[in-house]
Amino acid sequence: MYSAPRVNVVEDEARSYIRRSADRYDLILMTVVDSYAALASGAYALSESYLYTAEAFHDYLGHIADHGVLAVGRFYREPPIEML
Repeated sequence: MYSAPRVNVVEDEARSYIRRSADRYDLILMTVVDSYAALASGAYALSESYLYTAEAFHDYLGHIADHGVLAVGRFYREPPIEML
């Protein structure tokens, strides 16, 4: 799949990349950059991430092609222990 001519894999800070890009995409796939171990320990309690703000999602959605998809993957705990 990665070698398909229409596939462009980008490893970059999402918000920074999308702001530099004028392209529109059929799929933007984001996986969380936070590890579960760090979250569980509270390591991110006082850190800021601008990847998941309303403004950031506005930027991402502005680069989705007609009928495109923004997919965000995140781990899931059962039972859920995090607040949304």
